[in-house]
Amino acid sequence: MQVGYCILLVLATKQETKKALIKAVGFSLVFSNLIMAVWAITWVRFLSVTQKLGTQQGLPSKVMQWFLVSTILQGLLVLFLLYSNVALLVYHPPVSSRPFDTALIHAPLRFFFVLPFMLLFPLNLLYVLLDSFPNIESD
Repeated sequence: MQVGYCILLVLATKQETKKALIKAVGFSLVFSNLIMAVWAITWVRFLSVTQKLGTQQGLPSKVMQWFLVSTILQGLLVLFLLYSNVALLVYHPPVSSRPFDTALIHAPLRFFFVLPFMLLFPLNLLYVLLDSFPNIESD
């Protein structure tokens, strides 16, 4: 995704493509990449601490603090990617006359949004909520 985006950013000649890359996607994609990198660090830190502890019943609060930071970062990532996708669809919709824009901007940005939105954030949130309220019993 990033390679095609960068190539298109350097080689873009049409004004519509440049506007879509800079105005619609722009800094929110940069912030999304930074948040994803920091999220990976918090996730690895969480995993390394839990592996040292082994399989204990319940995790210490320090470990869950790393996981809570991870969940908050995933939420921010989803918001930034949602903004990028909505801005791209509203202001620069995909058209058949510009297939490279669709293939190298629209499609990868949708795929980058789907993974955190449909998989990573719900799993992180569910795990944090279940660990925060372990004694809730159903009727």
